[in-house]
Amino acid sequence: MEFDSILKEPFYNFGWCYSKTINFFGKENNVQFVFEAYPESEKINTFQKETFMKFYENINELSNSSSNQLNDYIKKYVDGNYTIANNVILKEILIKSDGETILLCEVDWDIENGLCIKVMPEYDIGPQDVFL
Repeated sequence: MEFDSILKEPFYNFGWCYSKTINFFGKENNVQFVFEAYPESEKINTFQKETFMKFYENINELSNSSSNQLNDYIKKYVDGNYTIANNVILKEILIKSDGETILLCEVDWDIENGLCIKVMPEYDIGPQDVFL
């Protein structure tokens, strides 16, 4: 499978954006893939395309690993009875020019900041303001 056959109809909004429905965290998510690019004349680089393909080809494994990491994070840092199924919505997947890949999520316990899960090159989780 090729990059252009998976993602179609890009638009520019501080990066090249593509909307796509994916299955992640055990549920369907309408997400926006954002490929970092400044200015608009900058195109998606080869490294970003390769990173996306690696993400897409390993999406089930990444979803499972991210779920495990997020469940551990919720148990350790979040008060209350929050779950991924009921309190986490994956909204955006940011692929930076160096290939770093970050999941941006809306979460009920931090509506203002949301949550980021860096999945590549290594896992890290925290409020969005730490990563962006």
